[in-house]
Amino acid sequence: MKTFLYVVKYPLDDHYSIKKKIDGQVAAAARLGLDVWQTAYDRQHTCLLHQGQQQPVKRIWLGRMPGYIHTKAFLDLFDTVRRSLRRQHFDVVYMRHCPIGPGGIRMMRLIAKAGSQLVVEIPSFPLENEGKRNVLRRLYWAYSQHCWKRAAKYVTRFVVIGGPADSYLGRPAMNIDNGVDVEAIPLRQHEPAADGKIHILALATMARWHGFDRLIQGAAQMPGELRSQLVVDMVGSDGDGSLPRWQQLVEDLGVGDVVRFHGYTTGKALDDIFAMADVGVCSLGLHRHGYQTASHLKLREYTARGLPFLYAGEDPSVPENAPFCMRIPADDSPVPMEAAAAFARCMKGQEQIPAQMRQYAREHMSWEAPMKKALQMQ
Repeated sequence: MKTFLYVVKYPLDDHYSIKKKIDGQVAAAARLGLDVWQTAYDRQHTCLLHQGQQQPVKRIWLGRMPGYIHTKAFLDLFDTVRRSLRRQHFDVVYMRHCPIGPGGIRMMRLIAKAGSQLVVEIPSFPLENEGKRNVLRRLYWAYSQHCWKRAAKYVTRFVVIGGPADSYLGRPAMNIDNGVDVEAIPLRQHEPAADGKIHILALATMARWHGFDRLIQGAAQMPGELRSQLVVDMVGSDGDGSLPRWQQLVEDLGVGDVVRFHGYTTGKALDDIFAMADVGVCSLGLHRHGYQTASHLKLREYTARGLPFLYAGEDPSVPENAPFCMRIPADDSPVPMEAAAAFARCMKGQEQIPAQMRQYAREHMSWEAPMKKALQMQ
């Protein structure tokens, strides 16, 4: 059995928006017959996760400082991998792309020296779009890219999600789509809200590229008779300062009776919100980072749960004219809420839709196929 190490920041004790994705990839790798190991950390130690057990690797200092996950966590991650390689051989090392410096280069050199394949996933391609947010971020990404150019020779291949690529930094590259662990996601049991209103769910770690301000703007343009029939449930914590801005926008536009903020929600409380929802909303602002085509994780989760949804742009896993979704323009225009409400009413009358969506997710959106392709398994 081949050994597989997933190298990624994975906080055990804290919420992190990509944990579901990582869990799905890890589960898929195990179902493909690999002996799966994964890096993780709490606020005191880094560790390797293996078959449900935690194996401590190194003590973390300053793990409780603000911003640890965006700064020193990278250094601890690279050191953890270097230490792990000295006591364990891995046939394949699968690494989620992240900013690197000299420590990251040393880690990749050691992976290559150990005879392991190094597969690097770029979750949002092209990467140039990630470094356009502010001056400090541009400098940070420019330095990291300089280091990646030096480290690329140690990479067996890049796998990219987003724009097309057959090579990157002089190394082979291939495209894969995002996936979902369907069986880990409960099927939604629709229970219409007691208030009799149409409920639209906008679930995310609130960031500009989710574009939920378009929902708020759309709510402000609704005619009065619709306004009394519709609720937008905004669920999630702040990601980049957008949440307080959107809360202020709701107040400025006077749509507090339509748009409700629930904060970070999980477990049964989240399942209850899903049950009440008539329609979900995927990211509506990816064009703000230069993307017109994307592989939406939220879209796949909605499909697995059986919740019809709105989305913007293009997604390779969504068939044209799919009955369970509504596509809106990938721009900054307000969401056409009258059309969204009509779509929601249509979905309410089709009890077979949730089961059909879940079956579609099993057949076309599971993680096994993209992981098998990324690892070039027969």
